Amino acid sequence: MFYLTKEERLVVIYFGTVLVLGSLFYHIFKQNPNLWNMIDIVESQKIYPKIDLNKASRKQLIKIPQVGPSTADRILEYRKKKSFQDFDELKSIKGISNSKYKTIILYLKPIHSP
Repeated sequence: MFYLTKEERLVVIYFGTVLVLGSLFYHIFKQNPNLWNMIDIVESQKIYPKIDLNKASRKQLIKIPQVGPSTADRILEYRKKKSFQDFDELKSIKGISNSKYKTIILYLKPIHSP
């Protein structure tokens, strides 16, 4: 019926394998969403050490994804006026949208109240 070359058969096998594995992972993660926390690479302190928002230098802030020089400067300006008590205060800084906020907080140490 269908005559496939060796390379075409390999492509079909690889495609089928990827499809089956993708479906398997989809259903596993759908049933247990907490598994994402186990594979979240940002949580690895060895790869991405978290920084203290109230002590971070401009250079450290710029290393955070979604934070450029101007955003780092705005964070430092805000911090001169008062220290951060909560991550939500970042949302009041110009240029930090909800999506940026969600990324930035992954790289920050928890804020401890005095």
